[in-house]
Amino acid sequence: MTIAVIDLGTNTFNLLIAEADENRQLHVRHRNEIGIKLGEGGINNKIISPDAFRRGMDGVSTQLSRAHKWNPDKILVVATSGIRSSQNGQKFIEQVSRQFGLEVKVITGDQEALLVYRGVRQAITLDNRPVMIVDIGGGSIEFILANEQQVFWKKSLDIGMARILERFNPSDPITPEEIRQVEHYFEEKLKPLYEPMNQYQPVKLVGCAGTFETVRSILTAEKLMKKPSPDQPWFEIPYSLFRQLHGRLLSSTSRERQDIKGLELFRVDMIVLASIFANFIMVKFGFDRLIQSDYSIKEGAADQWMNP
Repeated sequence: MTIAVIDLGTNTFNLLIAEADENRQLHVRHRNEIGIKLGEGGINNKIISPDAFRRGMDGVSTQLSRAHKWNPDKILVVATSGIRSSQNGQKFIEQVSRQFGLEVKVITGDQEALLVYRGVRQAITLDNRPVMIVDIGGGSIEFILANEQQVFWKKSLDIGMARILERFNPSDPITPEEIRQVEHYFEEKLKPLYEPMNQYQPVKLVGCAGTFETVRSILTAEKLMKKPSPDQPWFEIPYSLFRQLHGRLLSSTSRERQDIKGLELFRVDMIVLASIFANFIMVKFGFDRLIQSDYSIKEGAADQWMNP
């Protein structure tokens, strides 16, 4: 059975094509992402702007056309923070339904966190020790404390990078004072996380979705780390190496970032703030390495449909 999952995110619209074997295990055949920036120009006012609305419709059309080339037996479409928190998000969903005949499931923050967990669990071998899973999105960030068997605690916070970019609109390059302001904001917004972190003491950090994929992409494109084998859906990054890249991003201009190998153009504006957040998490909780997972919401949605 071939399954297509289209993830309508706040920054990107992503496509997954996967096949399920007789044991209901996923085998990824194709991935594609399109930079949509659905939250640009309106996310903090809870509106999808007219330009973003049009880009979104074009993105759905493109991903659906790609999906049809694989003749999937099932197409799943999920929408996350950028759509669920917008006043005209329902209008967007209704137009997708009319124009493309697709049923879109708008998932809650808790549902999103659970799908992230289900996705990560397929990519990384967990054990009985708790880990911290983080998915940095454009509209929200999901935090999951879990082990192989269960989720101990989860939270979705509306502090995604599209919201942070629009809120702070940093200089180019970002200034030390602006960095301090952003970090102070994270310190305040992450207060719900501190007690559970102290209670469960996760032994490692697992990062998934665009920010962490971009870090891996840059490090491997610039030959600072070796690429993983094609059948390995995870990648381990020492904090020392991440810290080097983080410092470089902080001092870079937007124009300079456009020339960084492995950094897609639609991530140029948000990657600095996303790097500040990832660094804040790693320093705050003492993680000396990052495990980057290729699997996240899309793989979780496919797994949930196959194994309800």
